Amino acid sequence: MRIEWSDSAVEDLQHIHDFIANYSKPRAGRIVDRIFERITILESGFVRIGQVEELLSDREFEYRYLVEDYYKIIYRIVRDKIEIVKIFDVRQNPEKLINF
Repeated sequence: MRIEWSDSAVEDLQHIHDFIANYSKPRAGRIVDRIFERITILESGFVRIGQVEELLSDREFEYRYLVEDYYKIIYRIVRDKIEIVKIFDVRQNPEKLINF
């Protein structure tokens, strides 16, 4: 399946990288690489492997997520594509996820 990234998810990934890079540029690169690696499972066709995100169950689309390190990779399936909509740090207040 085709993967598309929302602007919000791209910004999330950049913020994650920049924040971690303040402490360790190599670690920042590794985390970003691992997030991309986790997403490859979706490209392989295992699109329903992620758990349903219950905090977003009232939305029009079904949102699912994969976990990598401290990050939820939140995505939705729209026809013939998968849209990565948010990369959420699970150490934050979950209410922030509801308001994205």
